[in-house]
Amino acid sequence: IKKNQKILLSGDSGSGKSSLLDLIAGLMKPSNGNIILDNEINVYDNFDHWKNMIAFVAQENFFFNKSIKENIVQGENFNEEKLNNLVEKVNLGDVINKFPEGIKTEIGNSGIKMSGGQLQRLAIIRAIYKNPKFIILDECTSALDLKNEVRVLELLKQLDSAIIFSSHKTNIEKYFDRTFKIKDNKLIEIN
Repeated sequence: IKKNQKILLSGDSGSGKSSLLDLIAGLMKPSNGNIILDNEINVYDNFDHWKNMIAFVAQENFFFNKSIKENIVQGENFNEEKLNNLVEKVNLGDVINKFPEGIKTEIGNSGIKMSGGQLQRLAIIRAIYKNPKFIILDECTSALDLKNEVRVLELLKQLDSAIIFSSHKTNIEKYFDRTFKIKDNKLIEIN
């Protein structure tokens, strides 16, 4: 995967997409072989460096019983303009503005005050906000309607980050530079 390249990892449910992404993100260690960065660096030899370069958006994400802002920023330097821009690009502004405290609203344990699609968009904003070199997204638009999914895909396409986006959907290939198809835990096709 080249710098800033956008990759779609496609395959049916259970084909091995999530396992591969967990390996790349370092959530699982390979039983053999390595994940190599820049053709020379074994990710597991310098995992702290790799961990600081990536953002991972899982199928289900963890949220703190803190404000929307705190769940996004998570210790990064706060930039209000950047945050507002991301919120608008993923169409979350109207949702946030309906809360009496807006962006300062505490979302409750596991984000109970927000819907699944709203939480998915919040997790995507959180990943992008930290300006990672590499973003890994695992079925992260499954709860979005078509309009909001397109907005997220358009935003991802514009980022100066390499992207691996897994999905079982085939109608989104146009948003990516390449498609890797997986079946039965094997790479079967690259387009």
